[in-house]
Amino acid sequence: MQVVRRLGALVGLLVVAGVLGLVVWAQSGPAPESVVNGFLQDSAQVLVDEDPWLAFRPAEPRSVGLILYPGGRVEPESYAPIASRMARRGFTVVVPDMPLKLAIFGSGRATAIIDAFPEVDRWVLGGHSLGGAMAVSYIDNHPGDIDGLLLWAAYPAESADISDEDLFATAISGTADGLVSFEEVSEARDRLPATYEIVPIQGGNHAGFGAYGPQEGDGAATIDRDDQWDLIVEASVRLLERVEVAP
Repeated sequence: MQVVRRLGALVGLLVVAGVLGLVVWAQSGPAPESVVNGFLQDSAQVLVDEDPWLAFRPAEPRSVGLILYPGGRVEPESYAPIASRMARRGFTVVVPDMPLKLAIFGSGRATAIIDAFPEVDRWVLGGHSLGGAMAVSYIDNHPGDIDGLLLWAAYPAESADISDEDLFATAISGTADGLVSFEEVSEARDRLPATYEIVPIQGGNHAGFGAYGPQEGDGAATIDRDDQWDLIVEASVRLLERVEVAP
């Protein structure tokens, strides 16, 4: 019995060590760069809320909003430069934080956000990297609740199939992305709606979808980051406008 108790204690210690290791790893992700600070201030065009979620509210909102799930270990504030630009075009943008900074533990966040913004008639759900995969998972588990899907350097998990969903879907992929290749994004087409389109950004990389510094394993961008942000905004806005005018 002593051997069994010792084995049980050892297993318990290993589990605790594993959990602590996950927490430390998740919390040691990249910090937002200082460039985001200017986009986190209220302006005449955009009001910024930080509680309970980071939200960019246009002074003159349109009927469509975007919920953007962050990439793994990335802070919501890292997406402020792009989110603010989109809000200036009239679209409400909400970037929720995630448990342990991993969207896999908070894929259901969209439900509470939708309930909190009754003035938004239609929602596009999107995400960067892991956040994009979890956005697809949410749509898979909540058919009919979302009007559009926006993937930034992301593709669905093999277990998720929303090809039967009646919604607009766009993926934006950098050709210099060293973490999620254009080929991987393309190969996911069979599990996504018939409206799915891929927008390549020539020379764009994975970290260029936010402002959190270089990312290990990523390719070197050959496009200016501000230019990449502008191209992401244009492709994202096109999707939201398609959702806006749909019957």
